[in-house]
Amino acid sequence: MAIIKSKAKDFNETLYDIQLQRFPYPDGWRDNFIIVIQSSLPLLLMLSLVYSALVITKNVVHEKERKLKESMKMMGLSNWLHWAAWFIKCFVFLLIPMFICSLMLCLSFSSNGRKMLNHSDGYLIFIFLMLYATSGIMFCFFVSTLFYRANIAAAGAGVLWFLTYIPYFFLYNYWFTMSVKSKILACLDFQVAMSFGSYLIGQFEGQGQGVQWSNINQGVTIDDKFTFGHVLMMQVVDIIFYGLLTWYIEGVFPGEYGIPKKFYFPFSKKYWCNVQDLDEERIALTDCDDLENNRKAGEDDSFEEYPEDRKIGIQIQNLRKTFKTEAGIKQAVDDLSLNLYEGEITALLGHNGAGKTTTISMLTGLFPPTSGNAVVNGYDIIYNMDKIRGSLGICPQHNVLFDTLTVEEHLIFFATLKGMKSKQKIEEEVNRMIESIGLSDKRNAESRNLSGGMKRKLSVGNALIGDSKVVILDEPTSGMDVGARRFTWDLLQRERRGRTILLTTHFMDEADVLGDRIAIMASGKVQCYGSSLFLKKRYGVGYHMVMVKTPTCDPSQVQNLIENYVPTAQLESNIGLELSFILPSEYSNKFEELFTEIESNREGLGIASYGASVTTLEEVFIKVGEEQDTQESRSHTALFRQLSGKDQDSTNGTALPTFDAASIPFYKPTYEKNTGW
Repeated sequence: MAIIKSKAKDFNETLYDIQLQRFPYPDGWRDNFIIVIQSSLPLLLMLSLVYSALVITKNVVHEKERKLKESMKMMGLSNWLHWAAWFIKCFVFLLIPMFICSLMLCLSFSSNGRKMLNHSDGYLIFIFLMLYATSGIMFCFFVSTLFYRANIAAAGAGVLWFLTYIPYFFLYNYWFTMSVKSKILACLDFQVAMSFGSYLIGQFEGQGQGVQWSNINQGVTIDDKFTFGHVLMMQVVDIIFYGLLTWYIEGVFPGEYGIPKKFYFPFSKKYWCNVQDLDEERIALTDCDDLENNRKAGEDDSFEEYPEDRKIGIQIQNLRKTFKTEAGIKQAVDDLSLNLYEGEITALLGHNGAGKTTTISMLTGLFPPTSGNAVVNGYDIIYNMDKIRGSLGICPQHNVLFDTLTVEEHLIFFATLKGMKSKQKIEEEVNRMIESIGLSDKRNAESRNLSGGMKRKLSVGNALIGDSKVVILDEPTSGMDVGARRFTWDLLQRERRGRTILLTTHFMDEADVLGDRIAIMASGKVQCYGSSLFLKKRYGVGYHMVMVKTPTCDPSQVQNLIENYVPTAQLESNIGLELSFILPSEYSNKFEELFTEIESNREGLGIASYGASVTTLEEVFIKVGEEQDTQESRSHTALFRQLSGKDQDSTNGTALPTFDAASIPFYKPTYEKNTGW
């Protein structure tokens, strides 16, 4: 400046904008292609994996949406093993394209020997790309915990994938003013870490030395202490960070299916040590806590006394489940208490919406109970569901099968989940179960090629294999023909020994044949419980005697004859050619004499034919439903009358008009004989 002023007397320095710039150090190459790499490589890497991110997220959530994940966990699949399987699959899936990308960047494909990255170490570039891909996988796992629908999850993953890249555009302009700590903190965003790493690769390439193992802990310039080693370290931190987020969020917010853990579960001894230590506010269920169940069974004549010499397999105490609906709070299961015994099949009946499937969902960990508890095979469902699932076999209402797996592969898979490790024992168990379910000719057929009845058989086999101590079957014979149903009945009768089996069905004959004990639910409550004979005695009217009349029949004469032997007999119907009587069971010792008398005087009485039948389980079910409807109608009537009685006219003290609640039509389920509801 002084020299210019001395030579040019009229020089005015205010007319010029004077700037100083440091002489470049160390030496560098001015390569326009390297400049393009510095600005474009991060964007290209981000775009190259966006489709893979959408597919990974969608597939993980799709498995959760179809209940496949929770169904496998019910069968004993460990949560860490589930995520490990997904990680290995995705890692191998991205390993090949990242390897090809490394080759394209570090190998020469031209005659002049020029490469995209002429100086950088190819192995180091491959490690950098694989760490980016791995952190991307963990990010997709994290995003999958935020969504419960596959398509929405895919859209959300795409948006978040681009949003995590945006901060780099702003940070790039402040590269030389940011501190090392700020850059390291910014790398918690895996896209920023990848972008910073790509920028450093371009900078080192511009210096003519590239990224090497020797300069991995050196800055690009003397003033910049941020190194490529910091980038690699933060990529590893990102992998761990997103993995921990996935683990925590899935535990506290499992979604529609699964039991949420307390927000402090990582610091709980119960979680790490599997200690069964129930909260004092909850009901601790032990062998001596059966008092309330026995009290209810003894005081209510609708409940048969529990046996004292049988081992309890499932013990349910005061179980409740409520759901929020548009109409308000719905009580799906209301104060359910029940004992199920080892070596027995307990049939759970009820119309649609009675609470059967909700009860099963709580016992298997699909839904958390609102209150109450249950002990399954010695472990409670609140804190020890993982241990329960190790001995649990379940056949859901809808088939949970893998389309591309064969019958044999399904059974091998579920046998392995149950803890069977010996290949020989697994093979023997699979062969036995294939023979038991009658699918020997379909051994190597994929499940998508099976008929509906065969799929149900396979689902039952999946539940029974591996010596499951507790087996829950939700309508196992739905979709089967008559022959397949009978076959399945025989299978369950053979496999009941040493197992506690809970069965739901809409077929009354199935419950009558298989059920050692039968529980009928309505409005979320168990209305009655006991053996088939006990329920028929409790709700049955006795025997039905049906006669086919001839034109000369005199119904009064027939009735007088019957009343001579059964004084309390009632005429049930006299329609057309059919004459029906109800015969109380306490006079069953007189039936032989009555039938002999009718047979000897059949022509004189004008009876073409006759027959007698005991009360069916279907009639018991219908009567239980009618009693429940009557009870609900009375409660509504009392409520309406109470409300209308309180509404007095303030001027003359007269009561306002009241409504007869009995005249209001309440919903009453209709039943179709032999086929359900």
